Amino acid sequence: MGTVSPMMASAISDGSYLRAMFGSLSAVLPLFGVLFGIFNVVESHGYPVPGNYVTFAVLMVLGALDGWSGLAATATILVGAIVSGHIFSLSMAVSFSLTAALLFGTAIIVKGVRPLIRDSFDSFQDRWKRAGDMVVGPLFGGFLATQLIGASASAAGLDLPITRHALFIGVVVGLALFARYAISTVAIIHFPRRLSMVSPTHKPSQATWASTSSQILRQVFTALLLHAFLGWSWVLLVLIGLQMAQGFVAPKISGQLPKVLYRLVPRGVANILVMATIGTLGGRLMGQITTDGFWQVAGLLLLLGVVGLLYAMVSALEGEDFPVTWTTRVAGVVVVLITALQLTGRLI
Repeated sequence: MGTVSPMMASAISDGSYLRAMFGSLSAVLPLFGVLFGIFNVVESHGYPVPGNYVTFAVLMVLGALDGWSGLAATATILVGAIVSGHIFSLSMAVSFSLTAALLFGTAIIVKGVRPLIRDSFDSFQDRWKRAGDMVVGPLFGGFLATQLIGASASAAGLDLPITRHALFIGVVVGLALFARYAISTVAIIHFPRRLSMVSPTHKPSQATWASTSSQILRQVFTALLLHAFLGWSWVLLVLIGLQMAQGFVAPKISGQLPKVLYRLVPRGVANILVMATIGTLGGRLMGQITTDGFWQVAGLLLLLGVVGLLYAMVSALEGEDFPVTWTTRVAGVVVVLITALQLTGRLI
């Protein structure tokens, strides 16, 4: 599976910490995913969109705890949409893609920001990193869920009541992710042998054809999502070009940055802070430049696309990072606090 779709393989093996602790009993969660997926299909009348906000919040909690459960719920919603005939339109295809990202993509995306599982907590630095995981991961996951829920109505072209509960769902997802970090920490400490037995020990390289196909599918999804905001505009083609360059060109860049320059490149939480700040300031700048709603959105997306490409190219280079000291630890805490203020709209 990993040679074809690392994302699917990651989702299927996502609940390894639960299998290590509870064995076959952990298979109950995917069953709940199917059950509540059926509830969502009934409540949305077969459309691949969120139904009742409580039902969808439960689905997102299941997906946050176990990506396999979110994947099972996503498949159930897809089957319901196909049977009802409500998937065969551009807006509904976009809506389903966004729903899938919410249900089983949240944990995978958060995993890319802060690891959900660490090897051990033998040293103080290991425990310090885990403390950071338990703060940053839930914060970022809750913010991501809130933003995606808020965008779901525009993507579907419908008035979805769930958008009025975006903040509530974001908080619930954040709490679920915090619980996941706590439970997986218990698994690492008390069930290390069983965890190593059920966790993948080797991640195979993705086949070239599969990697290319994944990039193409990713660009198709991006195009469909952006179409909801931009229509079929030349701006859409430019944005897709920037995304393709980020996916195909940036990873092939190699080299060494001087120590000073390497340390100036924001990484991890600092990168989230920088991109969020650029997004806020860029939105305000476009509001000053033009009153046309289309160009306000298009201009901001172009700015973020260019910045994202430049960042991907620079971050592909290697270099020497800051040494781990109490100064860098305190600085990291300050960055996390500032990022939290920025993501919650309390900074700028």
